[in-house]
Amino acid sequence: MTQAVTDLVRSRLTPFPRAHFNSAGDLNPVTLTALLDLADACVDVNRQGAKALDLMRGRTVVNLFFENSTRTSASFEIAAKRLGADVVSMNPRTSSVAKGETLIDTAMTLNAMKPDILVVRHSASGAAELLSQKVAAPWSTPATVATNIRPRPCWTC
Repeated sequence: MTQAVTDLVRSRLTPFPRAHFNSAGDLNPVTLTALLDLADACVDVNRQGAKALDLMRGRTVVNLFFENSTRTSASFEIAAKRLGADVVSMNPRTSSVAKGETLIDTAMTLNAMKPDILVVRHSASGAAELLSQKVAAPWSTPATVATNIRPRPCWTC
């Protein structure tokens, strides 16, 4: 990783103005432009041989996908690792969820471990709102692409 690429990404970092991010419709034009500029800088990171930054060094990301996912789960895990985070990807089919533990109980148990980011994808459309009321971690729900701009049934924080 060249220092110039790292400096470019760092120069485009900006504090996110909200505790939670539910949809692209929640963004004002200034925040949206800042995020797109940051994403543009990350393209250079992805073109490097060594793709790791240290922006999230010492932070923990927990991925918990209650439905099958290839692109989304891999994207979240790769992005967190490229930003330097420690990543734990949990499979509900091999956790206490398989024994009947609820979504709330699972999320609260993980939240008690104080991860910096908890990424949850769930098929129930109200899962994100329910979790936002029960779990202290900030959350967001990525919107779908193309003509369907309603938030996807997942929770990211």
